[in-house]
Amino acid sequence: LVAIGATVVNASGATPWPGPWALVPTLATALVLLAPPALDGGVSALLALGPLRAVGVRSYSWYLWHWPLMVFVAAALDREVGGLPAIVAAVLAFALAAVTYRWVEQPVRRDPRLVASPRLSVALGLGVTVVVDEVVLAAGKPRQSVHLLLHQPGDYGVERVAGLACLEEG
Repeated sequence: LVAIGATVVNASGATPWPGPWALVPTLATALVLLAPPALDGGVSALLALGPLRAVGVRSYSWYLWHWPLMVFVAAALDREVGGLPAIVAAVLAFALAAVTYRWVEQPVRRDPRLVASPRLSVALGLGVTVVVDEVVLAAGKPRQSVHLLLHQPGDYGVERVAGLACLEEG
């Protein structure tokens, strides 16, 4: 956990990412996951605490929500996201993650029809993907904002807003 925290504290905009630095949190996370459970405490006991478990089960949803929010905040402010706007976006992303975890993920995961039928589960997943993709394509505006954000001279480059090139048109 110390290595993961050190990466968060020490990485900056000048840190090449992905690159050798990416190995530090990746290997540290692997060690945490592979560590045997400690009966008398340790990392396992820390990660078993209720608040950390609550964050953990929502972490993938949080991950999915944070990128769009950071991009839209950067586009709305027309500047790099940091400080208070980044914190507000992260908190809002966690709130959205909690809502989608409770009212989307859990009902879908526990639906008896979906549990009993892998084909129905895959069909639902594909259908939702197509619908969301079409809504994003039809909206167009967020894609244009991201396109402008990625291609303004002197502004963000694709390397500064990694992973967003997939949103640009063309």
